[in-house]
Amino acid sequence: MLQGKLPSTLSKCKNLEGLSLNLNHFTGAIPKELENLTQIKWLSLSGNKLQGEIPKELGNLSELELVSLAKNSLMGEIPYEIGNLHNLEYLELQSSHLIGPVPVAIFNISCDCNISGNIPKEIENLKNLMTLEIDGNELTGSIPLSLGGSQKLQEYGREGKVSREGDVYSYGIMLMETFTRKKPTDEIFTEEINLRRWVGESLCNTEMQVVDTNLLRRDDEHFSSKEECVSSILSLAMECTRESPTERISIREVATRLIKIRVKFAKIGTRRGRRVLNLC
Repeated sequence: MLQGKLPSTLSKCKNLEGLSLNLNHFTGAIPKELENLTQIKWLSLSGNKLQGEIPKELGNLSELELVSLAKNSLMGEIPYEIGNLHNLEYLELQSSHLIGPVPVAIFNISCDCNISGNIPKEIENLKNLMTLEIDGNELTGSIPLSLGGSQKLQEYGREGKVSREGDVYSYGIMLMETFTRKKPTDEIFTEEINLRRWVGESLCNTEMQVVDTNLLRRDDEHFSSKEECVSSILSLAMECTRESPTERISIREVATRLIKIRVKFAKIGTRRGRRVLNLC
């Protein structure tokens, strides 16, 4: 496993779109210099030993769609600036030592920490809310009645324990977004057909019409082999997002199968497309 402090020089990777350093032994603070990664869409640093506060500078990364800082030793309050991330769909902070109120602009809470106060009534303004996890916290008061008006809300956890199944669901949606370049909130999706159903119907066909053409091109000499790898990943995403949490695949099995897919893909040829640094 990797260890030491996260180098601030990562900020020089200006074209980086994804950074995954999960399940390592990194210590120290999250470098505030990461605010220079203006193209980054997902930042995943969970399962390390990171300390200190969440840098408010992360609120300047307007392209961020996923932030996972879970299972670290982070302290302090959730920065108000995180609420500026209007493209943010998943925020995972469980198993940390965060305290204080939840900023009203944050719309996807997955937190096993000491956040306190009421669930803000302003949550009714979050029309794109899909997953709300507020497990294991010190929130008080009642659940706003207006929450029932969030038509896109698909996952809602409020028990006093960490919801690993909810994390798996979020990860499955992220996989679908990555390989289709579509979001559950895109206009093409309605109450009749959502992102998951769209992907599922494609997997039933002999040809996959949903994959981002920037990742998979028919003129690629290895098209069939690469299509098989992508199909395996999307099938895995479908297992992650089953309606019943008890029927979802475990995160351990997810990691095992992704490693097998990566090994298979590595035998095909050099990876192209998105600039992603994945060292988990």
